[in-house]
Amino acid sequence: GNGGVYLALQRSGALHDIKVRGVRYLHCFSVDNALCRPADPKFIGYCLERGADCGNKVVWKSNVEEKVGVFATKNDQTCILEYSEIPERLATQVDESGTPLYGAANICNHFFTTAFIEDQVLRKMRFGYHVANKKIPQADWITGQTVTPTTPNGIKLEKFIFDVLAVSRKPVILEVSRGDEFAPVKNATGQDSAEAAAAYLSAQAVRWASQAGARINGQRNNSICPDMPRLSEISPLLSYEGEGLEHLKGKPLQQPFLLQDPLMPQSLSAEGNSKKRKAAGGNSSELLNPQGCARVSRPRRSCANYA
Repeated sequence: GNGGVYLALQRSGALHDIKVRGVRYLHCFSVDNALCRPADPKFIGYCLERGADCGNKVVWKSNVEEKVGVFATKNDQTCILEYSEIPERLATQVDESGTPLYGAANICNHFFTTAFIEDQVLRKMRFGYHVANKKIPQADWITGQTVTPTTPNGIKLEKFIFDVLAVSRKPVILEVSRGDEFAPVKNATGQDSAEAAAAYLSAQAVRWASQAGARINGQRNNSICPDMPRLSEISPLLSYEGEGLEHLKGKPLQQPFLLQDPLMPQSLSAEGNSKKRKAAGGNSSELLNPQGCARVSRPRRSCANYA
């Protein structure tokens, strides 16, 4: 598991180098998340304002079946219960609106102070192991052929990066919008796939442009690639979280679009940018417009108690 990162920082000399450079705060994310905001100033500022030694971002579970670890408190200490560890009677609890009660989902997005890692984690932490039941291919004792079991036949012992919550003196949790900050890539197809993450990125770009006052036109550009939806994008070099797009106010923007220059929105339309790209020898059939990726917002909630 990724819980070995702390000893790795120490043994490799990276932690010493971090201290020498005067770095006091670390932002760590350990999931392939296309919407992750590295060194998020709002998150880090929130942690500093609250005097936290350890901080965590969460999104609320979409349903009780979603396989994610959730935050809770046990013996007055903040902890994370992995989906494979939480009792079913707790995992399936919902409030009067049908929202999961144990729903503050861990998205592996953490803040740490270097002092916390050095003084609390490395000096005081004694990591236990999490047990994961696995289906492990094995050799048939008689034929020698490889057999893939249909039920778990072995265990995997893991340490997790979030286990350090056990020694945190002041952990904080910040709930964020799933549609704005969580598009994991874990599956080959469907939900949580690279294709789905690209759709979320595109939806975010369209939303940012619209919020900046742009007049968004079109759903897809069939003249370029009739069988493929098209993606829009705003370069992270142009905008980090939707800021700096004032120049779009009142301007028409044809989907799909690619914004890179704050003074010259580039629309990937058949009549516009595609001709320039073809003239330059480029391939204009690249980007898509997703549907059904509306922003997901949740009211702030406190973590449930786990006894």
